[in-house]
Amino acid sequence: FFFQAEDGIRDVERSRGLGDVYKRQELIQHNELEKELKEKMVSLEKERDKAMVAEIMEMNRRQAELENSMREKRLIEAKQTLKTISNKAEVQRREEQMIEELAEEERKKQMAREDEKWKKEQEAKITLLKQVYEDRAQAIDYKSKTK
Repeated sequence: FFFQAEDGIRDVERSRGLGDVYKRQELIQHNELEKELKEKMVSLEKERDKAMVAEIMEMNRRQAELENSMREKRLIEAKQTLKTISNKAEVQRREEQMIEELAEEERKKQMAREDEKWKKEQEAKITLLKQVYEDRAQAIDYKSKTK
């Protein structure tokens, strides 16, 4: 058998018989099977990679959903807290206003009591002075009659 190389030079190769043909066929089949196996392994690896990527994407999606739901929950809680604080502030404002009104009312009552006490003291002074003047007038009358 002569094999011609690309440059046109012929090599002489002696055939050793049918055994070489079978060996070459076995080698070719073995290489083809190895190639198929390698392609299957690459294909399986790609499928596993795709499945892994899909699983990671699904996990990321679930994580994002969870984070969104937690964010919404915190937002609702914050709104409720703000509303509660606002309500408490309003109640406190009303209580303070009521306390101020009660204090003003009590101050007015105290002033009224003091005014009433002052009036009674004035009336008592006037009554006392009238008695003193009457007693003096009587004493003067008594002295003028006894003279």
